[in-house]
Amino acid sequence: MIKNKHFVLFILLFFSFVLRAQENSDVETKINQLFQKVYEAGKDTEKATGYGKEILELAEKHKLPEFQIRGYLLLGSVSSRNQKFEESIGYYYKAKSLAKRTGNEEWFFKSNQNIGNLHLRTSYLDSALYYFNKSVDYSEKIADNFQIATSRVGLANTYFRLNELDSAMLNFERANVSINAIKDQRFKNQSGRLFGNNYIRMGEICFLKKDYDCAINYAENSLEIAEKYNIPHIFKSSFSLLGRSYTKLGKTAKAEEYFDKQLNLDVRKIDPKRITVTEPRNSTVISERNFALDKTIKKTVEKRKFYQSGLFISLIIVIILLLGLIYYINKKRTIEKEFLVIQEELDLLKSNKEDVVKEQKFLKLKSNAIINIADILYVKSDGHYVEYYLVNKERPEIDRNTLTEVTKELPSDTFVRMHRSYIVNIYKIKIINSTKLMLDNGVWLNLSRTYKQHLKDLLQQQVNY
Repeated sequence: MIKNKHFVLFILLFFSFVLRAQENSDVETKINQLFQKVYEAGKDTEKATGYGKEILELAEKHKLPEFQIRGYLLLGSVSSRNQKFEESIGYYYKAKSLAKRTGNEEWFFKSNQNIGNLHLRTSYLDSALYYFNKSVDYSEKIADNFQIATSRVGLANTYFRLNELDSAMLNFERANVSINAIKDQRFKNQSGRLFGNNYIRMGEICFLKKDYDCAINYAENSLEIAEKYNIPHIFKSSFSLLGRSYTKLGKTAKAEEYFDKQLNLDVRKIDPKRITVTEPRNSTVISERNFALDKTIKKTVEKRKFYQSGLFISLIIVIILLLGLIYYINKKRTIEKEFLVIQEELDLLKSNKEDVVKEQKFLKLKSNAIINIADILYVKSDGHYVEYYLVNKERPEIDRNTLTEVTKELPSDTFVRMHRSYIVNIYKIKIINSTKLMLDNGVWLNLSRTYKQHLKDLLQQQVNY
């Protein structure tokens, strides 16, 4: 009798499993159809957002984490296209968090890449470097050449924006090596586009370095790619770069030939001679400043003594500028190394002491509200009041108090004053750079130089504890 009961139970469980599997299969089919509708929607972001939310709803209801991650990434991408960057970064972090929680390394990598691209687009370049480096490490670990290439391209474009042209060129070259090693035919067209875009940007680097023969060589390589894969925008960029390079070499007729070719491709008939390279930041200011200095120096009297002559003054100015540049570069590198150490200490602290974050301790405010101290992201001063920003809560708890008093009430091993207006929970910090820090929810806060040492001391103290 007992055996018969066990057999019936087994049959019931088996059919339950089959029905559940069939139900999930039907849901996955429906979700894939929704993704297809997103692609068909094209530039209609309103439709794409609606489909994305429907995907999320189905994935959450039927406990399909991978589809849920893809839904978050989709909504993040659509929000980015609509220039809703805070909303976009929120979706990307949800995708990353879920991927990490479920141990899905592939989608964790893709989340990091999306975050890196968004930071690059919004000019948070230090953060972009951090995430692209993470992506490079992962893609090299799994030896996926296409992912290595896309990560390297992101890293190269960030270095270009930072005016670190040698680092940018090196990463473009490494990306091209990985692209060349891709054998999967599914990535054939994407590989062609990557090659074409890389050659154009490498040519622009040569152009900025005034190596115009090098720029022409890369532009011709990109033209070959454009012809092979029929990529219109690469034709236009190549013709423009060739025209500008031949102009710098004094070959006007050759330059006009390429300007005319580009003009014929441009439906809007924009004059290609007016196209300028988007130079890395500060280079334009520096060149204008040097030009102004040279102009001033030329006005000096010719018959002065050497130490009063224009040549002497120009040498002094050049030496001062060089010393200033060397000082700036060294200081920047020192700061970057310093904050790299701080970031590593923070990551180590959070991984080793997660139980501290989860500990239940409560704080009673003067308003009689009771909050869990572990849920506090940061506290902000607002006149005679303070605002407690909490995890998973949009609006802050407001209390009549001062930051000085709040500092005394909160645990000194967890909270630190990092600005005259902010106290932050160190276990909720995600990224630290020289002027700002980012919390787990994607919010950026200013980091004051006055209080920076307090943060460093607390992190070192807790790591060594």
